[in-house]
Amino acid sequence: MQPPSPPYHAPFNDLAGSDVHERQVDFVLKVEQVYEPKRGLLVKLNADAGVLSLAHNFAWITGGGRNHIFQATEVGSIYIDATRVVLITNNIEGHRLQLEELSGLDLVLQVFEEPWHMCQSVQAVATSIANGSSVQFDTDGSFDNALAPLRQALTTLDIRRFRQLGHDCSSILSHVSRTHVRPGLTEWAIGAAISQACVARGIDVVVLLVAADDRVDAIRHPLPTTNVLRHKAMLVLCGRRGGLIASLTRMVYFSQDTRIPDDLRKRHDAVTFVDAAALAATAAPLATSGDDGIAPNQAFAWNPSIAGTKSEDTVLLVEGGGRIEVLTVDGDWPQ
Repeated sequence: MQPPSPPYHAPFNDLAGSDVHERQVDFVLKVEQVYEPKRGLLVKLNADAGVLSLAHNFAWITGGGRNHIFQATEVGSIYIDATRVVLITNNIEGHRLQLEELSGLDLVLQVFEEPWHMCQSVQAVATSIANGSSVQFDTDGSFDNALAPLRQALTTLDIRRFRQLGHDCSSILSHVSRTHVRPGLTEWAIGAAISQACVARGIDVVVLLVAADDRVDAIRHPLPTTNVLRHKAMLVLCGRRGGLIASLTRMVYFSQDTRIPDDLRKRHDAVTFVDAAALAATAAPLATSGDDGIAPNQAFAWNPSIAGTKSEDTVLLVEGGGRIEVLTVDGDWPQ
C-alpha cells in the first residue's frame, strides 16, 4: 500500500512567520559554526565530522525540528563534515522528518535512510560516511558541552520563535489564572488546565509546578497534588517548543475584601526587587563566579523565591548589552 501524497503532512510550527529561505540561511549559519574551515567548533576540537543527535541540538541546528517519538529517544541525527550535511534516520521516520520537521531544508541536506529493521547504530553510519575520519558525537558529554555556547547565542530566527513562545506561555498562565483557577480546585485540576492549553499550542510541558496556600510557603518545587486551593496559588511553567524553553511563575490570591495580606505584599515586593537586581546585573555583566561566558542575544530566567512567593520571567539580553527584553510579558497581567 502506497502512503498518501502531500499535502497530507502538517509542518510543525510555522517558524513564527519565517519563510523557507530564512530557515535555510539560519541552518547554513549554524552548520558553519560547527564546521567552518578555520574557526568552526570541530576544527577547534581537531575532529573531521560531528553528529548532532540529542533533541536539543537537533532542534537548535534545524530551527525547531523534532527528532523524537518517545521524549527520550531520538530517531534522526544530523551529520556534518567539510563537504556535506546528512540526515541519518530510518525509512519509517524519514519522510515525516523531511516533510514536517525539516521542511525547506531539502536543498541543503542529504539523507541517509535505512530500513527500520536493519538499522545500524548512528555511530556506525557516521563512521562509515566519514570514511574512518575522526567523528565527534553529542551523545558524548564533552561535545554536547562544547555545543552549548553556540546554542546560547540566539539567531534572528531563534529570537522570533522565542518571542512567540514567550507570548504563548505567558498568555496561557494569564488565561488559566483568570478564567479557570478558583477556590475549591485541586492543584491537579489547575495543572491539567495549564497542560491542556500548552498542548493546544504545540508546547511541551517540561516543568509544571502548582501549589496552593500552605504548600506555597513550605515547598520550593511543588509538584501538583490533591491539595485544594483556598486563597493563594503559585503556578510555574517551563514550556518547550522547537527546542526553546520559556520559564515563568505567576501568583494568584483570592480574597473577599480584594486586599492582599500586608505580609504577602511585602514578601512579593522584596522578591521582585531581587529579581530586578538580577536582571540589572545581567544587562551590564562584569564577571561571573564560574567559567561560562555570556553570549550576545542569550536568554535568561532568574527565579528568586522568598517563603510564600516567587518571581520569574524569561528575558533576552539584547546584543550589545545594556538592554533586557522580557519575553514572557503579558500586557493584561499586573506589572
